[in-house]
Amino acid sequence: MSRPEPDFAALRAERDAGIRALAGAMYEKLGGDPADAPVFHCRDFGSPCYCACPEGPCEHDWTGWRDFDDDSGGEQVCSRCSEGAMTHSIRTGP
Repeated sequence: MSRPEPDFAALRAERDAGIRALAGAMYEKLGGDPADAPVFHCRDFGSPCYCACPEGPCEHDWTGWRDFDDDSGGEQVCSRCSEGAMTHSIRTGP
């Protein structure tokens, strides 16, 4: 029996809302005006891919390739968001 496809749009929206709330709370805690939007950087925020690896669903499409600048080789990358397969493996474990 196959599992139903996750609602990745809803998962991405929930992820981004959580990140936005956390960034806003930290901004306020550090003295920022709650009426202002905090400026922050997060690798996952706004990403076209949802990834809950290793146990959860993952939207990455590992069909891309990127050559290293020093011509020493390259790595597979997600064709959707450009995350490198090595970074993904380090972040999510074996």
